[in-house]
Amino acid sequence: MLITGPWWGARALRPLRFFGVRRVEVVGARYLAPEAIAGALGLGERASIFEDLRLLERRVRALSGGGIAGVHVARRLPGTLRVEVREELPVALAEGPAGL
Repeated sequence: MLITGPWWGARALRPLRFFGVRRVEVVGARYLAPEAIAGALGLGERASIFEDLRLLERRVRALSGGGIAGVHVARRLPGTLRVEVREELPVALAEGPAGL
């Protein structure tokens, strides 16, 4: 049981309301709104912290508008998901007296 615990443990705990997502922490967002990043996770009303973290990371990377260089999602018991974002630096071309 101890060896297979990580495999079946998350499945057994997922339906428990105690482990429902109550808070999403967004760290490292400077140019993107934290609300947009939390919304990109696509968490439903009954989402659990035992959701597939790789899927959540892919959803944030696919955020429209881009700008995400890297993302890491972690669990903090009992009901918090922590999203660490590394953003690309924005680049813009602007016309000046000497050209672009």
